[in-house]
Amino acid sequence: MASFNLTYSDDREILPQHAFPFEEKSAILGLERNGETIRKFSLDEFKNAYLVLFFFPMDFTVDSVEVLAFNEKLDQFSENHTQVVGVTQDSPYVTKQWTKKPAADGGFGKAVGFPILSDKDQHLAQLLGVATESGLPCRSVFIVDWKGNIRYMMASKSKLGRSVDEILRLARAYRHSDLTGEITPASWIPGGEVIPTDFSEKIKYYRNKFGKSAAEYPETEETSSIYVQKTPKVSKKSTKDVKPDEENPKRKEKTGAKGRKSGTKKKVPDAEDSTKSSKKVEKEQVKTPASQEIEN
Repeated sequence: MASFNLTYSDDREILPQHAFPFEEKSAILGLERNGETIRKFSLDEFKNAYLVLFFFPMDFTVDSVEVLAFNEKLDQFSENHTQVVGVTQDSPYVTKQWTKKPAADGGFGKAVGFPILSDKDQHLAQLLGVATESGLPCRSVFIVDWKGNIRYMMASKSKLGRSVDEILRLARAYRHSDLTGEITPASWIPGGEVIPTDFSEKIKYYRNKFGKSAAEYPETEETSSIYVQKTPKVSKKSTKDVKPDEENPKRKEKTGAKGRKSGTKKKVPDAEDSTKSSKKVEKEQVKTPASQEIEN
């Protein structure tokens, strides 16, 4: 029997909007949705539709509760054109026995209605960055859209159970947004309000929801944009430096000829100074090049 090496190392990184690795592993042994048939699955089988793929470690904590919660919501996932696939590290023969074990004893008690893949070598878990050294995958969830892009991911080593209602809500929200282009607010549910995509309508939405009503804001060019420029406030300290000379005689005394010579203050020329400067310019213009040379 040929040995099988994992493709990725422990530092495997995957992020939302990355492509789901449908092509990376062509044959994965698993238990069919009827709870009886064990066969090889290809990840390509789950393409071209929305997909919720969740890992559960079968560590005898909350696994059966989560699996049965997905089973209870399976019709609602199907109405949203979303497939559900479970993944565990146990062999499909062990998983099949869990379907036979009564729920009162911690088992599934029935066929769960969706495939459960066996990732015994943790290859799929490593592809998605949720493998651990213990051999058990992280308790994680991936939502994949119909284009094959990962839209949501969550991973935890916690023994706390996940909210299947929240996973269903997210799957519905992603599909609704993809179909309509609308923005869904926090805690959105089907039929709930959406955030407008038009800029001015979006401003009205936030004003109505968190501030004054739109009727209290007159429609002007200034209020049509959320980025309204305001006149900057001048501090009291800065106003003292801009008082006219009439209001600050001491400052006027300091700005005499000595002050002007130092270049620290420039005095606006009066009418007499302007006349003198103009006569000087005229006198310079009358000079010939020869007279200029003599002067030089």
